[in-house]
Amino acid sequence: MPGGSGTAAGGFDGVVVASEQALFVPSGMSVWELSVQQGAQAKADQDYAKRSTGPTGEDPSEITYVQVILASWTKAKIWAAGHGAEQRWKEVRAYNLDQVHTWLDSAPATMVWLAERLGKALPGVRHARSWWEDTWIPSTKVSLTAELVLAGRGAAAVSMADLLASGRKTITVGGDLRTDELHAFVAAALARMSTAHDKGADARTLLVRSSDSLAQLLGQPQPLVLVVPDARLLSDLPHLHPHQIVMPAALGGNAAVDVPRVDGEAVSELLITAEVEHEHAYMYGTLARRSIPALRRALAVQPEILTPTWAQAPGFVVRRLLLVAAWNGLASADRELLEDFLGRAYAEIREAGVALVSEGEDPFLGSYSAMT
Repeated sequence: MPGGSGTAAGGFDGVVVASEQALFVPSGMSVWELSVQQGAQAKADQDYAKRSTGPTGEDPSEITYVQVILASWTKAKIWAAGHGAEQRWKEVRAYNLDQVHTWLDSAPATMVWLAERLGKALPGVRHARSWWEDTWIPSTKVSLTAELVLAGRGAAAVSMADLLASGRKTITVGGDLRTDELHAFVAAALARMSTAHDKGADARTLLVRSSDSLAQLLGQPQPLVLVVPDARLLSDLPHLHPHQIVMPAALGGNAAVDVPRVDGEAVSELLITAEVEHEHAYMYGTLARRSIPALRRALAVQPEILTPTWAQAPGFVVRRLLLVAAWNGLASADRELLEDFLGRAYAEIREAGVALVSEGEDPFLGSYSAMT
């Protein structure tokens, strides 16, 4: 299906070869004519009249002809049946606005992708591939490619691909990856998946940060891969669903995929190949070893946009919680000492602490469990 300026080229608007029947796509070869014009019946007749063979002269009796018009077309079924009776083509199909809408309802990942393009994105949800291509890659002066994000992590990426292809329902990821690095690792692993794995996985993978949107997506019948960086979003949601969940492993728990730190030397070599000066490349390699999000900030096109939550938090939270280090939120004596030390009510302290450790990358504070 050509896009952009390719839509002005001659020939069919699309040619599809499918190994099996899908809900809206026939098996075998099909040729597609697409339009958004009003006057659907006349447009359909015009397109049909100029097509008598396959894209390179193939016998039309072995090919399905599909007319799609994104407009009101009440006689679509009658039109398809009439031309199908001519037996010029193997089959003739006609899809109107209502059927396209039905298709989107059955393809939630595509719906999320399209909603992003139309400025109507589902709150807290990004399509993994579009996030990688439109947000992650362009955000730095030197692209943090899949090869760089997975430097020294090849085995972990293969393990992730294997588990996704196996259909495993819950895949826990270890390595203390915060939100953006978890997203980058999954997106990079998907980009590197071989043909031996489920190459379609990246098309149905969504990054989810909203509990309301997550609940809506879990109710969809088509299997999705949902990357959820905050396990608390799953606590009150149904456990019976057809989807795969990728989430961080619990602190101290066993992870299905253990992600090591990146290989700093490999990162340096990749940056040198990208024409970064040697001195800077090795400095960035060391930084990457510590934190990929930190490397991203160092190479950011607009650093102010990538300022992490902990760097924006009120000064008293960062400075004084660093001095406290840890406490037992179930012990009244600990809570009282914390309130005296910070000069704030414990509820406010806890809320600020949770915000620091649950969003973005925090280089100082430990896990949320230390503050419960």
